[in-house]
Formats: sequence, structure tokens, C-alpha cells
Amino acid sequence: MNTSRQFRDLPDPTATFEGLFRAALESLLPDLADAPCYVRERDVVNLFVFGHLVPQFQDAKLDIGQLGIEVPVQVLPESPSEKPGVYADIAVWHHHKATAWRTCKPLARIEWKNS
Repeated sequence: MNTSRQFRDLPDPTATFEGLFRAALESLLPDLADAPCYVRERDVVNLFVFGHLVPQFQDAKLDIGQLGIEVPVQVLPESPSEKPGVYADIAVWHHHKATAWRTCKPLARIEWKNS
């Protein structure tokens, strides 16, 4: 029996994720400052998700199966000149079995850019 919570069952999933995301970002900053070798986008995404976001999910007793890295998502372009997006650096789903193939829309889609 899975005792982890799903975002779809929470009264305000967006606010819950926002709190977890902010806490994870705050804990990431010292890691990045201490290790300037994290220059590649994928390295930082993996460090963020596994080292900072997953522990936040675990503390909140949320199912980490709701997280995806480099997963397909349905993203429609904002203008006719843009191409549709197909992947998200990080996707947070409403429940652990959600995917784009099941026509689910993510709770959050995060695109990471290093500069």
C-alpha cells in the first residue's frame, strides 16, 4: 500500500508545490556556490531534483513518482511562429501515473537555463 500523497488529493496543490519548490531552490543555492563545476544544465537539473526537491517531497510525504526529468509534455505555442514544445526539463504531475501519453497536463513544467 502506497502511503505517499498525490497532488490531486490536496486542497491547494499549486501552493503546496510552490512552497516545496522555493525551499528546494533556497537549499540549492549554497550547493551551486560551493561547486562551480555544475555548469551544464542537465547536471544542475539532476542536482536540484535528486538533492533538493526529492527530499522536500519526502518530508511532505508526497509521492516522488509525480516528478519527471526530461519528459514529454503537451505544450502549445503562444504564437503561430513558435513550434510546439515537447519536453520539460522538470515536470510535476498531479498524480504518479500521469503522462503526456495519457493526455495529462502537468501541475508544473520547469525549464532550466544556465547562463
